[in-house]
Amino acid sequence: MLNLVIIGCGAVSQELHAPALVELEFRKKISVIGLYDPNIDELNKLRPQFVNAVALSSLDDLSKFNVDLALIASPPKFHAEQAIACLNAGVSVLCEKPMATTIAEANNMLAAAGSKGAGLLAVGHIRRFFPAAQFIRQCICTKYFGALVNFTICECTKFAWPAKSPAFFQRNSGGGVLLDMGIHTLDLLHWWLGTPESISYQDDAMGGIEINCILRIKYRDTQGEVRLSWDYDAGFIYTFHFDQASLSWCPYHPTSIRIIFANLGYEIAGEIGTSNKLIINQLPLSIVNYNQYFIEEWLNLIGAIYDRRPLVSPGSEAIAALSTIDYCYRNRELLIAPWFSTIEVETARRLSRE
Repeated sequence: MLNLVIIGCGAVSQELHAPALVELEFRKKISVIGLYDPNIDELNKLRPQFVNAVALSSLDDLSKFNVDLALIASPPKFHAEQAIACLNAGVSVLCEKPMATTIAEANNMLAAAGSKGAGLLAVGHIRRFFPAAQFIRQCICTKYFGALVNFTICECTKFAWPAKSPAFFQRNSGGGVLLDMGIHTLDLLHWWLGTPESISYQDDAMGGIEINCILRIKYRDTQGEVRLSWDYDAGFIYTFHFDQASLSWCPYHPTSIRIIFANLGYEIAGEIGTSNKLIINQLPLSIVNYNQYFIEEWLNLIGAIYDRRPLVSPGSEAIAALSTIDYCYRNRELLIAPWFSTIEVETARRLSRE
């Protein structure tokens, strides 16, 4: 078994990773031997699930244990420092998204991962493991339904994550809804379509973080629009218009897909699977909850350590979405509310430049 430490014991670890890690301990794939979080109350919430884990007083304690793996699920502003400490100690890392808050930090992480004796660096872009996301990628790459004409993406909901600190809303967190939710969207777009040719970006940040934003993205052969919000409920839907069909998907339904065939008047809605091994370590489609895909994510990293299997979401690819976000923040335009008066618009524009 590989020995694992959890760095950051908040909601991400408790709600998303812990069920998968408990299952992997049962399968004797890993053993959680350490927990680290300055917030002792949060750390103690994980203790009942990992009774053999000790509380680490600092990451310097890594050298005292035979650690193989680390989950980094702390606030993003700590990701780079903590990941580099682990990588330099020869520990392989699964770092939750975003991998860092700046490109410089991300490059430092990649440099550490590339040094002699360092561990592997995977980033928690869990949606790459979803059968529906992999099917969309195949449709785009093979042009199975013809060329992709355009797409629209909406991920809009009122913020409801059980955050234990105000870090989500602080300016030094690195960003708002684009960095938090949008990093998933942009990672998929890079995975599906590659690097865009141009991006226009608007958000409502006026001296703080953005709560709403719009991206209009152009590629060589297609274009699309992305809308993100922590402010209003407009749903979660990805829609792709191909020459011969339209395809829609909700990113919170890992296996569900809907296809409308052009000019036929028919549609298909159901569960997507595969008859081959395109989906790594595929589990039965009857298991459609998130836990199975976090298990898959960890099995992928374990397989990369033991058998040199390719990482599904390596740090070297995850930096692309962060680069796009960096470009958006450096070239942001104000998303003007239609009810603003002329004076309010002028004030908002001034604040947005600060």
